[in-house]
Amino acid sequence: MQFVFSLVTNQLNAKICRILPDESFYLEKYPLNAQDHKRLQSFTHGEKKLEFLAGRACAREVTEHKVEFECFENKPPRTEYGFLSIAHTNGYAAAVYHKTKKVGIDIERHDRSIKDNILKRFANSEELLNIKTNTDKIKLWCAKEAVYKAGHMQGLEFKTNIKIRWFDTEHGEGTIDYLKYLQSFHLTNIEKKDFICIVAVEI
Repeated sequence: MQFVFSLVTNQLNAKICRILPDESFYLEKYPLNAQDHKRLQSFTHGEKKLEFLAGRACAREVTEHKVEFECFENKPPRTEYGFLSIAHTNGYAAAVYHKTKKVGIDIERHDRSIKDNILKRFANSEELLNIKTNTDKIKLWCAKEAVYKAGHMQGLEFKTNIKIRWFDTEHGEGTIDYLKYLQSFHLTNIEKKDFICIVAVEI
């Protein structure tokens, strides 16, 4: 595994890796359970298979192979101990694990283009005032996706129920305000040459 970023504390472990073009490497070093094998076979494109395998490999690394987890389509990974989130984009995979707090992670490449009509679907009026560049759009999307993954509640609307504010270029806060549920998450922005990655941790 070629890691390009790692953040480790006594409670949290987050890693970002380059996706290697070798399915056999992942299958030998990070064996899949029966359910994940079935999901792997459902992908028709080799690139999607590699993203899937790399995401699972990152998850094994951040849990230090000590925590068994199950992943279900359109649902967050479940672990017996702690909380886990997985993300991937073209060329990179990422995962974050926390022993006691809900977490979410998302990663996007800098070269992804988000059109204004798409932006208005997930950004509220206050957030739109702070959007100057396409990078700002990607950063906002990543933050909302990370918060969504951490909270993971059915019916959440990115535009109205998830709000993002930044304290500086690297740190911010995401808030879910939905029905009677109000929860805040600390945001960490990780920007590299090729990608933006946001980690959300329950406050």
